[in-house]
Amino acid sequence: MKDYRNSEMKWLAIFYTALTLYYSTNIINIINSYTEGEFSFWAKVFESVFATSIIPLFVHIADSCISSKTKNWLLGSCILKPYGNTVFSDIASEKFKDERIDCKTAKEHFSSIIKNAPKDPKEKCKYENEQWYKLYSSLEENAAVKQTQKDWLAFRDLYCESIVFTLTYLISILLFDSISFSLELLLILLTITIVFNICSHIKMKRFVYTVIVKSALSQQ
Repeated sequence: MKDYRNSEMKWLAIFYTALTLYYSTNIINIINSYTEGEFSFWAKVFESVFATSIIPLFVHIADSCISSKTKNWLLGSCILKPYGNTVFSDIASEKFKDERIDCKTAKEHFSSIIKNAPKDPKEKCKYENEQWYKLYSSLEENAAVKQTQKDWLAFRDLYCESIVFTLTYLISILLFDSISFSLELLLILLTITIVFNICSHIKMKRFVYTVIVKSALSQQ
């Protein structure tokens, strides 16, 4: 399920490290001023490479310590309710849009869940999430469900990795003389982070809706 941690996340860390080396160190100038046999050249290269390599190492350690709940919070779940908390309300109000199943069909299929939903908003969110999770538990091994879940988790973790890398980069500027502030690099990191956030929400919605669709169609 999480093989992306050894592929996509690894390559993203390498990409970010290369960007940091290019934009925030003097590595290019050091290479261009190379004189054969100059010892200081290798010392300067080592200093730049060592400082930038510390960042992805810290990011990897930090990512391992961040819980799934915290990652969801970073994704914006503290502001925007997760789709699993509102999916049955969306079906009831016919806001549920999916090309794989008609909203009226889904509304009829999940009528009992919708009918028994509490009136209190907080209790309703909790109730809907519990009901959705029951459906997910019964379809956990479904190929489509597994793939959409993997896609969501991958983008969520890439987003969190981007946040941690950006923060670590800003801190490293204060710790290492060989790393300087680069507005270009910061803008690149922030842009990629925002894109990952948007993609994460799209993939989360697809995952939640896939469970709904597969559940409804499997019992027709």
